[in-house]
Amino acid sequence: MKTYWKSAVVFLVFGEFLLSAVVLGAKPPSAGQVKAAEARIVSNPAEPVPPPGQRKKIVFREELTIGVVEGDENYMFGNSVQVTADEKGCFYVLDWDRKRIQKYDREGKHLLSIGRQGQGPGEFGNIWEMRFDAKGRIYATDIVNKRVSFFNRETGQYEDAIKIGMDTGAVVLLPGGTYFSSESRREQKGDAVSWTVPFGIFDKDFKMLTELHRQVMDYGTVLNYSNRAQLLAQIMSRSAFTPNLSWSVTEKGWIVLGHPETYEIKIFDFEGRLLSVIKKEEKPRPVSDRHKADDFEGRVTEFLSSNSSDLALKDEVRKFMTYPKYLPAYRRCMAMDNGWLFVVADVLRGISQIDVFDDKGVYIGRFETDVPAQSLVFKNGKAYGVAVIDDYKYVKRYGYELKDY
Repeated sequence: MKTYWKSAVVFLVFGEFLLSAVVLGAKPPSAGQVKAAEARIVSNPAEPVPPPGQRKKIVFREELTIGVVEGDENYMFGNSVQVTADEKGCFYVLDWDRKRIQKYDREGKHLLSIGRQGQGPGEFGNIWEMRFDAKGRIYATDIVNKRVSFFNRETGQYEDAIKIGMDTGAVVLLPGGTYFSSESRREQKGDAVSWTVPFGIFDKDFKMLTELHRQVMDYGTVLNYSNRAQLLAQIMSRSAFTPNLSWSVTEKGWIVLGHPETYEIKIFDFEGRLLSVIKKEEKPRPVSDRHKADDFEGRVTEFLSSNSSDLALKDEVRKFMTYPKYLPAYRRCMAMDNGWLFVVADVLRGISQIDVFDDKGVYIGRFETDVPAQSLVFKNGKAYGVAVIDDYKYVKRYGYELKDY
């Protein structure tokens, strides 16, 4: 019995790592081995730099929703969904549960399905981080079959694949034929399990060229539990409100790495040169009872939902959950298509607090919004996101405008 539970610890911890698409809580990172550059340092105060009346906020306007509760399965989505769009305004929805990408026209009409579950060419054992390459093809990372698969976005036809010879995260193609990705290295000594995850730029053979960041996750010895509810609670407690690395890659191949343990954002070019470091003063903010309730009903419940027997333990798991005292400095940062940085400072169900920085890294505003801020992608002057309504996923397009306040 004890052997089984030890295996379950390793499996569930690694499963949570894969599903999060970010690195879970860990020791402070070691220094990245980045190429020398004259990096620009921008230090911002706790309040926006422009005076009141000249600060900026983004006002979103919902334009279109795709999704149904019942009916056509082409309009129904699983638990883990990513959305993007092309230059024509067509939607592409990556569905981790159904192992496929769905394409819709700009009016929300389903056009075609790309890929399916399996091991053969054009099939997915897993699916993660879809992007467009220089030829206009759509591609996605399959971390189970260890490859990046390419498809014709007009026909959905499978065209090619790149084999990955390591345990990796999402793979993003960069100008010049290199890749941004991460490598997962697991080590077990007795009951102790640790993961080392370097992020950086890899060559075409997936050999590290430039390391930009390194995270170490040390889980120590086997957890102390007497039943499965305690085990699940301890696993989920370990990743609650941890300052996870946040990353995005712009259309020109710039790499944005967010470090929410210190409110720092680093921007690199596609060769790994550090271009700028953006900092902001931020006082520690406590984890409130509402944060705990929202985390459990969202993140924890979604994790338990992957197994019906675990979901039945939901009330028991809740009793054993523990949380840290403070929130990370922010939850996620991403580059907008106008060169600004959009930083999700805090999230509560139905409302997000946003910080915005201009293209020089100057902090120019903080505002609240009810759009699904953590999932947003900015493309061609629009924003695309995944909303949860009554536990069902919907894909949305928003227009937006910048306003003074």
